[in-house]
Amino acid sequence: MKALPMRGWSIMAMVKTFDIDMDAIIGSLPCPFCGSETMIEGHPFGDSATESFRVTCEQNGHSLDRWDSTKRAAIVAWNKRP
Repeated sequence: MKALPMRGWSIMAMVKTFDIDMDAIIGSLPCPFCGSETMIEGHPFGDSATESFRVTCEQNGHSLDRWDSTKRAAIVAWNKRP
C-alpha cells in the first residue's frame, strides 16, 4: 500500500477527503456545570425497537432536554449547547 502525500494538507481537507467524523473522534465535551466526564445514554423510543440517545453528565446527571436518533447527533447537540 502506497502512503498518501499528506504534507501541506489542512485538517479540514483531510476530514473532507477521507470522510472523517470529527465529532466521533473528539467525543463529547465535559459538563459545563461541574466539569465531570460525560456518557451517552440510550433509551428505547416508545414501543418500537428504535433507540434514542443523549449525552449525560456522569457525576450529577446534567443533560440537554432532548433525545436524538443517533449517538453522533447527541454528541453534536451537547458540544454546541448554548
